[in-house]
Amino acid sequence: MITLKSLAESYLTAEIDNVATELTIPAEHAGVFPNLLEGDGFVCAVVNRATRATELVRVTAVNGNKLTVVRGVEGFTALAFPVGASIDLRMTAGTWEEMAGECWMRPKDVAGELVFSTYATATSFTLTGDFTGFFTENRALRFDSGTDIGFVDYVSVDDRVTTVHVKEAVVPEALKLVEAGLDPNALAKRSLTNSELQGYKTPSPLLSGPDSAVERSVITLTIDDHSEELLNEYELDVRGFGSAEVSGSTVVWTMGTVEADENYEIRISRRRLGEFVSEPAIHSVLVTDCPFTIDGLEITSLADGAVGVKETPTVAAGTATASDPAFSHISTSWFVSPDGTKANAVVSSIDDTVNKNSWKIPKGMAVNTVYKLWREVRMSNGALVYDIASSMISFTTAEAFNAWRDYNAVLDSQINSFLADIPYNLSMCQVSDTCLLTAFRLGSGLTLKCAALTRGSAEAADFSAATPFDVSPVDVNNNGLSALVPMGLNSVLSFSDPDVNLDAAVACRLIAKGATEADWAVSGSGIPLSSYGFIGTVKAAECNDLGAACIYRDERAVNTTRVVVSEITRTSNVSNVLTKNELFVASESNGLNTAIVSMSENEIIFAYVCGGPPFSVKLYSISRADSSSAWGDAQLITSYESLAQSAQYPDLTKMSADRFVLSYYNGDLADKRVRGKVFNRVGGTWTAGNEFLTKAGNDAVRPVLASPNEETVVVVYGIDNAQAEVMVYDGTDWWTGDPVTVFDSNTGQKAMRVDNQNSLAFFFTKNLTPAAGNFKKIIAG
Repeated sequence: MITLKSLAESYLTAEIDNVATELTIPAEHAGVFPNLLEGDGFVCAVVNRATRATELVRVTAVNGNKLTVVRGVEGFTALAFPVGASIDLRMTAGTWEEMAGECWMRPKDVAGELVFSTYATATSFTLTGDFTGFFTENRALRFDSGTDIGFVDYVSVDDRVTTVHVKEAVVPEALKLVEAGLDPNALAKRSLTNSELQGYKTPSPLLSGPDSAVERSVITLTIDDHSEELLNEYELDVRGFGSAEVSGSTVVWTMGTVEADENYEIRISRRRLGEFVSEPAIHSVLVTDCPFTIDGLEITSLADGAVGVKETPTVAAGTATASDPAFSHISTSWFVSPDGTKANAVVSSIDDTVNKNSWKIPKGMAVNTVYKLWREVRMSNGALVYDIASSMISFTTAEAFNAWRDYNAVLDSQINSFLADIPYNLSMCQVSDTCLLTAFRLGSGLTLKCAALTRGSAEAADFSAATPFDVSPVDVNNNGLSALVPMGLNSVLSFSDPDVNLDAAVACRLIAKGATEADWAVSGSGIPLSSYGFIGTVKAAECNDLGAACIYRDERAVNTTRVVVSEITRTSNVSNVLTKNELFVASESNGLNTAIVSMSENEIIFAYVCGGPPFSVKLYSISRADSSSAWGDAQLITSYESLAQSAQYPDLTKMSADRFVLSYYNGDLADKRVRGKVFNRVGGTWTAGNEFLTKAGNDAVRPVLASPNEETVVVVYGIDNAQAEVMVYDGTDWWTGDPVTVFDSNTGQKAMRVDNQNSLAFFFTKNLTPAAGNFKKIIAG
């Protein structure tokens, strides 16, 4: 028996050859087609969407999303079909013939699903729903396709349950299916008239949109009577002029080129499930000749067909210039869409007057996905405005974006316990891709020591530690804080406070490389920087082979502190004679911690904390025209005032020549987290951007920063259960992941420096038995 169901349509998810008898449709489409009993069936059309090649098949069994079929029915030839070929239930000529000869019908609900019956008495049965119009008086009945025939006596309905009373037959107790014969009042079989056939044709779509456009522009049409609830299939015909895409109710038509003003039309046909294709709806547009040509319209980067594109790439195009000088470039609209339609654009920048020729695509694209990219250039002479579209290019995103964006830091143990005692007052610098130097005071000893960490190549994973050597003696009454900064590949400046031999609160010594990168020693006598009282913090930044900058504080009286920034220079890259030049001096109340970073050999950024409570964090820059010129005055970038609780441990890291990050521990925050803020150079002025806050709190003190590339900052903080977090900056927003525990039960001393663009070297102390220093790498997850 033929079984029908409205709107039964799907597509193949596996290709078939011309002999396959099982078709696979999407799992979510299980239930779209009618359920079949043994001997039942229905006819479907399988259509290749690309070639429109068609075959009729008879479905004889439905099992979830698997259809068992007989191929090539009603004179059609069995064909091979690709994934995506449509399959939909059809009322064919053969179906009409078979149904016309069929004497028995089955009760179905409004969804077209078969309704089964239940035994009530020997002369009655029930079924859910109102079927009084189906089981009419004297209509023939048979039970479970048997041979015994009865007739409807009368029917009643109570609470949407129909009871059918039977005469001249006994209702079987195991009843499941009841079939009814032809309606006694049914008309004889006849052919459908033309007007009746028109009732099975989908109505033409109703279109609205502009009636004029400029060549090479893009217009949008709307299908006003589109319904998402109906399965609509549209056919677009631009008559060879330009190209068009449809998404939902939106049609995007990209105009072709014309030599003179001319009318062009798009024809759009529609077919709803179970109906014939409509007559085409026609929309005409007067396409006008653009009075000028445009040079530099097309996108030059990304390349068409590019693969492995990162998450937030920068795209570029030429400088759009009209052949008519009266027209100028007003703005550019950029679009990234998976299907080339504006309606489905995942990211866009509309009427952008800033990013006319280049644009950094913001986050929003998925990995391993094909996208279309294009731009629309707006040209105007003040009276007329033209929007001209570039050609679309395709690109494919990478299978995975920058590994740092996985938000994980992996702690790769490279050297563990390479010192015999706990190191304090740590600092570290990178001399080359294969050499790092660390400085520290070891255990209860009072001498500042240094050790080289080396590896065979920039790609090598493991470092080797050289034997530590003495740098300077440290006063027994002070902490011996240290800082290291390279001066080229063969020299490093070491700063310590205090230094007994130089009778200095802050002193600077030169360390020179020997025959190998593991062989380093103090060179020359060094110089004192300050001789006043307790110091407590010193930081340094590289400028070039002949100079470096440092920042430190000295305490001349109770609650009176000078913050000093000095330049340390030498006359040649082999000289060990050092000279001090003070660049900045400020008297502050209770000056505390400091930070400094070099943006280039001619620009320094520094910060310090003073006061308390309330506390202040002050941020300055100092620059010069070139390395032979004098340094200018310090310029205040910003100051964070009235921080009621503790504000300590500022740190700075350079992300690029025009971007740096300032961080500090902020006790004003309820959970005492680390606050970080990015600064971008805009029009020659340092401007604060968005900030980040570390996810973990619990006294997240002594933060240290490092930036392996222009998008990434790694921050490590905390005394107990110290955490590492990867922060990724996309030019506007920060992305942060979950903290990773670096170490626990430690003394809080740590130093970190860039190892390469995908990892950082990290040096810390940890209470071990026996106590020891530890060296690890933080690498991308």
